[in-house]
Formats: sequence, C-alpha cells, structure tokens
Amino acid sequence: MGEGIRSKGHDLGSIMFFSAFIPLVIVQILTMTSFSFVRTIWYASLDYIVIILAYATIVLKVLLVDKYKEKYTNMLVVLLLILLFCHANFIVEEWDLAILFALCFGSIGIDLKRILKVYVIASLTIVLFTTALAWAGVIPNWTVTQYGRTRYAMGNFYCTDYAARIFFLMLTVLLIYHQAIKWFHLVIMLGISIAVFIPTFAKLDFACMLLTLTIFAIHLYVSKHKEKRFAKIWFSAWPKIGIISVPVTALGMLILTLMYSPDNSFTRVLDRILTNRLRLGHNGFSEFGIRLLGQPIIYHGGYDSPDIYNFVDCSYLHILFREGLLAVLVVILIYVLMAKKHKNHIVVMYIITMIALNCMIAQHMIEIDNNPLGLLLFANCGTLFAGKKSDLNSKEGISNENEQQPA
Repeated sequence: MGEGIRSKGHDLGSIMFFSAFIPLVIVQILTMTSFSFVRTIWYASLDYIVIILAYATIVLKVLLVDKYKEKYTNMLVVLLLILLFCHANFIVEEWDLAILFALCFGSIGIDLKRILKVYVIASLTIVLFTTALAWAGVIPNWTVTQYGRTRYAMGNFYCTDYAARIFFLMLTVLLIYHQAIKWFHLVIMLGISIAVFIPTFAKLDFACMLLTLTIFAIHLYVSKHKEKRFAKIWFSAWPKIGIISVPVTALGMLILTLMYSPDNSFTRVLDRILTNRLRLGHNGFSEFGIRLLGQPIIYHGGYDSPDIYNFVDCSYLHILFREGLLAVLVVILIYVLMAKKHKNHIVVMYIITMIALNCMIAQHMIEIDNNPLGLLLFANCGTLFAGKKSDLNSKEGISNENEQQPA
C-alpha cells in the first residue's frame, strides 16, 4: 500500500505525523513508569486526551494530505481507523492495537529512520531520567524478592518492563545504525545488557539480548568470509526464517500452552524455564475464552497476590484474549508482509525474528512505547537502507536497488 500513495504536502504530512507521534510515545512510556502511580487525576485525563488528539491528527493526515492512486482508498483507511477507535473505546477498552494501526497508516510517506531516531531519543531520555530518579528515591523504585534475590524495577512498573524496553531500544538502534555496526559496538551493548540484568534479574529478556548480539556477531564474522559454505547458508536462510518466524512462534506457543499440564513432565519443566508462562496462558483459555473481536480484561500482575495473578505475558495469547482472534491474525499477517517486503535486507530479518522470539514470553508486540518496529510495513525506508553499501544492509551485502519504497 505504501507504494500506492503520493504526498500532496510532504512537510505538512511530517509535521502532522510527528505532532501525533511524539506526545503519544512520551505519554505511553511515562504511563508504564512509576510516575503513573504518583500522578494526579489530571495526568490520567491528559493520557486520554493525548491519545484522542493524536488519533484525530493521523486521521486528518490520511484524509487531507495523503493522496492514494486508488480511488476512495483514503475513505476506506479512515473508516478502518474509525472502526478501530470504536473497538478500542467500546469493546476492549485498550488502545494499543488502534494506536499501532493509526501510526502505521500515518507513517506512509514519512522517513522511517527519522521516526526511529525520534523514538530512541524520547525513550532513552525517559529511561535515563526515571532510572536516576528511582535510585535517588524521588519516584518509587519497586522491588520484588524472587529466586533468592531482590529485583529492582528501576522506575518502571515491573523489573521485566525495564529490561524489555532496553531490549527493544537495542533492536531499534541496531536497525538505525546497521551500516556502521562494529565489534566494539556489540561489546558495549553486551555491557549494557549485563548492567540491566544485574538489578532486574530479567532472565528471558537478557537471553533475548544475548541472542541478538550473538546473531549480529556471527554476521560480522561471516560477512568477512563469504566464500565459506556456512556464510552462503547463513545469508540464504535468513529471508526464509524472517518470513516464517512470527507465525511459527505464535503457533508453537499456542500448541505448547494448550498442551500444558502439571502432570506432563515435559511441559512442567518447560513452564518452569519460562517462569509459569505456559500455566498462565493455559488458565487464560478457561478464564477469558476467545472472542472474535476481543473483550475488556483486567490483568492482575506485577505485585498482585498469587491468588489473583492472571497476567498472560505471551504477546500472541495476550492479543488473542483481549483484542480478539481477528486482531491476532491480522497482527501476524502484518509481520509476515513486513518480512516479505524487506526480505532482501537481512538486518530486518534478524530483528523480526528476535521480536517473534521475545513475544513468546513478553506482551510488547503491539505496544508502540516499546516496539515501534511495526512501522516498517508502510513507512518510507529509503534513507534507512541508503548510503554506503554494507554487509548488514542486505542479503550477502548487495543492496536491492530495485526495491520500491513509499513515495
């Protein structure tokens, strides 16, 4: 769809998009910090007002600025966004899905590299700010005692939320600067990963960080030894891996969750490794059920009593229970289309695969405050892959010059 539109006012479109994107991301990130628990009623109202104004701005951009080649496409997109607004406001009472779709359509014609840089600046600034305030005692730095040690939330609601934000920041930075990545950058990121793991003890997020850095380290090695058979297998395999990663991990987690039984030694051990994610997901089928268009769900997690704890961490199941069957199928389709669109850019295949794996154990797939990488579908990626040809720029280091980009 991105290739099928022209912009009547590029500058105006960018202004409208970023006037919606920046306050929306800032407010959404702050909502997941301990600021949200010392806020007053006016802050809660501000959160809702920002969402409404940002959503309206994106709708106006689609309607007035973006010019599609196909007749009436603007009206169809606006109708879809209105339906998603009603779905969020009146059915599921949750805005993540509607915000993701609004920003996806709103990003058409907008430079993705610029979007991601703005996201990194906003997210990293808030992370550093809240971390400092939490350790200084200005805002709560909640702790929980698990696995025989104290885990710190670092100014976020929960310790794994902090680790997940760093993980997605790592993926975003690797995508933005993939043409310049060197060994010492990976070493620095390894140090950051360890520094995050020590206070949070977020084992699964830490494992995802290590796997990401390992993949990029292997790539740096094989890119210097392209004549070897392993390198050829590596470069040819990743486009296929990237395309199937999301549906395969979603189906795999669904099957494992349905198979779970405390009497089954395999699923019991696997559930222990995944820190009860299979059990909680299995319970979700009986507690919440599945609806086509979703339902309002109050998840109890974090510091709630084990008697009422029902939080489903797996993104695929989280979306399935709350946003509905149709929503989870569409989200999976978006990632498949995104992977097919960028299959000649191997760095995107790495990142989509790592998102797929992380979303087996974390709920952040459609949360724009954590994961802005869904905008790869429609945003203009021209500058992201332009410039110096790099081994991280595309499959086997050869840029696909004929790949179409949004106007």
